[in-house]
Amino acid sequence: MSVTSPTYEWQELASRYYHRRDVYEMGWDIDLQKHLVAVAPQGGPIALTRDDRKIVLLGKNSTRPAISIYSPAGRKLANIPWSRGRIVGFDWVTGGGNGAEQWLAVLVDDGEVYLYSVHGEQQPMQFSMGEECAHEGVLRCCFWNGGLALITKLTRTLLVPTSFSLPNPVP
Repeated sequence: MSVTSPTYEWQELASRYYHRRDVYEMGWDIDLQKHLVAVAPQGGPIALTRDDRKIVLLGKNSTRPAISIYSPAGRKLANIPWSRGRIVGFDWVTGGGNGAEQWLAVLVDDGEVYLYSVHGEQQPMQFSMGEECAHEGVLRCCFWNGGLALITKLTRTLLVPTSFSLPNPVP
């Protein structure tokens, strides 16, 4: 019987030592490289949808697009069937009347932004990024709590400050 040193599993990072412990195993078997993924801050929910720019074998997988929301432990909280256009990107933003709720903001290629709760319930507010986005289409985007930045398909860059907690967010 060999005795392992108690510090065997500890790793040095800068001048400190850390030990990683698996608290639980994820409750899913999903290849995240084939999905768009948004993780809420402070260990919040995880949203994902299949990345339609990646080639995947569709055997048992559905061809209908959907956004799935999982707990940090990998337990499915909600499934949002999607029929509103191609999803360019999404992320968790702070919203709600008190500004403490996490909402999933979803931008589609025609410039529309939709907001969903952690449980997949669509919020009453939605807004458009304007005529330019509707006509040119959106290529890429990046969210932050103060708004979002996007690039249209004609390579125009728009930086849009907005408050996701207003009753009617306006870009």
